[in-house]
Amino acid sequence: MQHIHSIVLAAGLSKRMGSVNTNKVCFKLLGVPAVCRVIEALETAGVNSHTTVIGACAEEVQKCINQYCPGRRMTYAFQNEQLGSADALYCAVKSLPASLSPETLLLVIPGHRIVSPEVVQQLVDFYRKGNYKLAGVQLVDQQGKLIQRASIYL
Repeated sequence: MQHIHSIVLAAGLSKRMGSVNTNKVCFKLLGVPAVCRVIEALETAGVNSHTTVIGACAEEVQKCINQYCPGRRMTYAFQNEQLGSADALYCAVKSLPASLSPETLLLVIPGHRIVSPEVVQQLVDFYRKGNYKLAGVQLVDQQGKLIQRASIYL
């Protein structure tokens, strides 16, 4: 079975949150930072190695993850200038651990979007059954409003 490695995007400025001192991924939800809830969901779904892209408030994000998610297989990629999600993904790909196989699946997820382990597993199953190079999922409510989004590619 192919190994899955997550790329957690957590480098943004959090401007829309109105915070210049706290990255939105560090805001606590029921006492646990959002980014750690994302990592917990990934781990529950069997994804147990991660690269987190940091930039704005980088030290705070690292401290948050190290404090609330100790012992995880985590590497960090640094986005020097916040130029959007595509650039953050580019920074992550350049910084992937050398030990990853070229066949490793990469699951890309924003660090502030909490996706359930079931959604992660459904996405992986969908990807594997279809032998896709890229797959994504969007969950919407009954009014068509986006609830969750995740993607995976090889």
